Amino acid sequence: MKLEINRQEIVDKLKAVFYKRFGIDLKNAEDHILNEEFLGNIFMMSARDLLYIYHDVEREFDIAIPQEDVGTGKFKTFNNVADIIYKEVSK
Repeated sequence: MKLEINRQEIVDKLKAVFYKRFGIDLKNAEDHILNEEFLGNIFMMSARDLLYIYHDVEREFDIAIPQEDVGTGKFKTFNNVADIIYKEVSK
């Protein structure tokens, strides 16, 4: 059963995932920070960290992230991940 959740609830829950996994507090993050690439100079995550996010998101939101979203580079910023989650829970 899919969750009924709006985008802001997704953002808030995703911020909690980041805090729980990495200790990164994004509660008051400006939007431009949420559009920075995970592997860039702001987040400085490793490929392994992306795998953690991937699995945490699938588990927390009870979704399967489409491979094409990962393969086409959509799974690289916080806001993009939130969009992917919203798209999947809205199906």
